[in-house]
Amino acid sequence: MRLRLRIGWVVFSLAGACAHPTTTASAPSPKHEAGSAKTPSKLDDLQAGLQALAHSDYAKARSLLERASAQGTQRTAALLALAQLDLATGRYEQAAAAIPEVEADTTLNAELRLVRVRALRATGKPDVGLALLQALHPADAPVAQLPPADRLLMGELLQELGRKDEAEAVLLTLIDDYNSDRIAENDVEGLGRIGRTAHLLRSPEDANEAYNQAELAGRASNQVLLWRAALFLAHHDPGHAEEVVSEVLAAAPHDSDALVYKARIVLEQAMDFDTARELVKEALASNPRNAGALAVLASVHLRDMQLAQADEALLRGLSVNPRDLELLSLRATREFLADDVTRFEGTKARVFELNPNYTQFFVSVGQFADWEHRYTEIVEMMREAVKRDPEDAQAHAELGINLIRAGSDADGVRSLQRAFSLDPYNVRVFNTLHLYERVIPTDYVFDAGTQFSWRYPRVESAVLRRVVPPLLEQAWQKFTRYYEYVPTTPVQVELYAERENFAIRTSGLPRTAIQGVCFGKTLAAMSPSREEFNLGMTVWHELAHVFHIQLSRGRVPRWFTEGLAEYETLVERREWRREQDPELFQALREGRLPKLGAMNQAFTHAEDVRDVTVAYYASSQIVKMLAEHYGRPKLRLMLALWGQGKTQDDVFQLALGKTAAELDAEVQDYLGKQLERYKTQFLPRERVGDRAALVQQLELAPRDVALRVRWALLQLQSGNADQALSAVNEALKIDAANPDALFLKAQIALGHGDATVAQATLQRLLDLGFDGYRTQLLRARIAAASEQLGDVKDALKKANAFDPNEAEAVFELLDFEQGDERIQGLSALADIDENRAETYRELSGLLLDKGDVAAALRVAESGVYADAESPAAHVQWARARWKSGDVRGAEFEFQSALACPGHEQELAEAKRAYEDFAKATGRRLRTLPPP
Repeated sequence: MRLRLRIGWVVFSLAGACAHPTTTASAPSPKHEAGSAKTPSKLDDLQAGLQALAHSDYAKARSLLERASAQGTQRTAALLALAQLDLATGRYEQAAAAIPEVEADTTLNAELRLVRVRALRATGKPDVGLALLQALHPADAPVAQLPPADRLLMGELLQELGRKDEAEAVLLTLIDDYNSDRIAENDVEGLGRIGRTAHLLRSPEDANEAYNQAELAGRASNQVLLWRAALFLAHHDPGHAEEVVSEVLAAAPHDSDALVYKARIVLEQAMDFDTARELVKEALASNPRNAGALAVLASVHLRDMQLAQADEALLRGLSVNPRDLELLSLRATREFLADDVTRFEGTKARVFELNPNYTQFFVSVGQFADWEHRYTEIVEMMREAVKRDPEDAQAHAELGINLIRAGSDADGVRSLQRAFSLDPYNVRVFNTLHLYERVIPTDYVFDAGTQFSWRYPRVESAVLRRVVPPLLEQAWQKFTRYYEYVPTTPVQVELYAERENFAIRTSGLPRTAIQGVCFGKTLAAMSPSREEFNLGMTVWHELAHVFHIQLSRGRVPRWFTEGLAEYETLVERREWRREQDPELFQALREGRLPKLGAMNQAFTHAEDVRDVTVAYYASSQIVKMLAEHYGRPKLRLMLALWGQGKTQDDVFQLALGKTAAELDAEVQDYLGKQLERYKTQFLPRERVGDRAALVQQLELAPRDVALRVRWALLQLQSGNADQALSAVNEALKIDAANPDALFLKAQIALGHGDATVAQATLQRLLDLGFDGYRTQLLRARIAAASEQLGDVKDALKKANAFDPNEAEAVFELLDFEQGDERIQGLSALADIDENRAETYRELSGLLLDKGDVAAALRVAESGVYADAESPAAHVQWARARWKSGDVRGAEFEFQSALACPGHEQELAEAKRAYEDFAKATGRRLRTLPPP
């Protein structure tokens, strides 16, 4: 039984197969084979040309269709197809031209009319296109008598022109066709048009149901599939959007619009700028004037703050269609990011002159304001958006999410509830409302304050209240002194026990890889209950961002604020440093670290999460260099200058008296000296790079040893050890002395349990002079497999000598160390691995036994920040404070130990230790109230 569409009536699921909204927003749709029917043995020029056009083989299609257009019986059909081809390839003026022979054909005229109107629309003449459609019927004749495809296009044009009520009246005639059973159940294209119509009328459930029916009826056209992709993307479901776009590209791999959708999808899924740029390049190769492709290209440049390049893309697009609303919104975004208020307001006025209802303008600018930390301005924009269009669900959603980010939870939830009432299929809205209405009220507690407000998981609140506030109050005192600035208060600090809840709090979606985030006035982080990380380091880092973002008014570049927050942690505690010198050296050696003026790209163009961590580390080392060479006050001045709207180049010149190029040379020299030790040791390849590009490169250069080694490494990382060994052996046939191939072969042999081959291969590597930390670490592994313990220790010591900041060798050497030697090893490990709580506990105990109370105090405190909910960690700090004479502090930590949830054995031991303390000091035992 078919559903009757009633615009405005909605139920829960966006996907027809779901019964309720979920964090994925939709269920998989039925699948069918892409492509056309079996090709006949011989096709005439017209048939072959149409087939080539359908498969996006545009050069072949043009040749065949031009030939067919010279033939009498096929001429009109070929001319129509050539117009469609002109539209697909950006020859809009040719596509918009009248073709009398085709117009005289009553069968083909309707299709030509649609081509002409779309071409007029693409060149900024939707009003002319609308007039062409309206000329089809007398003014007093019902619009419903027009062909359905004409009515749908007319509705879209009216919406684009801001004539909302007229558009709705036209579009509702299509809905009436459906409700009156004038669309057959097997009419794939008709049902697809209903799906598009319902989407335009803001009824996503009806839209999706119509698309489901169309899909069951047969293979939909590429246009219908792309309409469906637009629906999925609008509701933050890039996974299902990718499914339908992939189906289009399987049939028409050079379809420009499909390639643009694919680019939008990869940006939505993973902010993969490099892939998006390649897809745009492909799209523009098919259609150099595709406005969507140029919009995506401009957006990538804007993310990188490459404003000149963004201008170029926008100019190209607007020269084709000067009234393209997305391109104009991106131009306004460029002016917003450059703090060009006058031009921004002018472009904004132009957008709303063209379409008073285009509140997507605010959403578009707001996405980039979010990227640049300008959260307060997002709230202001979204308030204007919902004032202009109270029925805009997306604007209400963005307003609600950003109000919550600003710490206005109650107002934010109200805006989200309004968004949900208008559109219950926005995944971010549903997830965030569920978190704030169902989870937080029962599972979390909130402590209001004047300087800070706090949200804790209820079962962890007793201990977290004793750890986090004192730490951040210390940070607050230091930061207000360093930056000579007091942020807006209260700063809201939120800790989340479940990663899914934390991810939804930060993005509305259930997955994220980060441990903490700052929104300018609020910060959120994981609690330590389920994951091993350093809570103290994380919240210190995020609070630093509060000062950076507010002092700079959100204008601070990403690389600088991340580097400066990392710098604040590394100067606060020795162990709060990243140890990624080898990765940084490799990035510099391979030319993967951008110049200082483009440093943001180290974050936006990272191939994987390892590249992002290197970007953090590189930024911290650059800021460290600036602090050492120019002084901390200059860092504060740079933030203030950004807050005045200065460009990055101006900030460098005014604060430091240097150009970006001069500073870049200084950075290169500084890092070169810092990383000197790696110039004389072997660092094996660890990165594979892009797999698709690697396959292509290997086809072009099959005897390139470096490429073969990368392929072997890819196989090994994918768990295909046999294929990896085969690839390595092929590489060694070409170059028997290649160090990367030898290293990989030794690794693979060890993994296969063949210590003899592993040892012989590694010895060959050493004989050739390729020694270093990784070589000696592998030597230790091989020796351990042969139970040659003396060689294990010797190799680990040599590895440590090559790189004292690498934790693995230090940790494994502990098996051979006792007494003072073990204390030294644990001390070294404690300084380079901030997450290993066991190290701090053992080391603080040994230091106390030795009588070094001052050192034990510092180490035990570090242990609490590494494992804030471990009773044993608090007991160790309590003992150290007791030994130092701080009885009150010791009592506080014994009580903190007993406030930790779980850990029954540790709690029993903590209770006995507290009782011993109370007996020895004559203090009364106190218990904390339950959370």
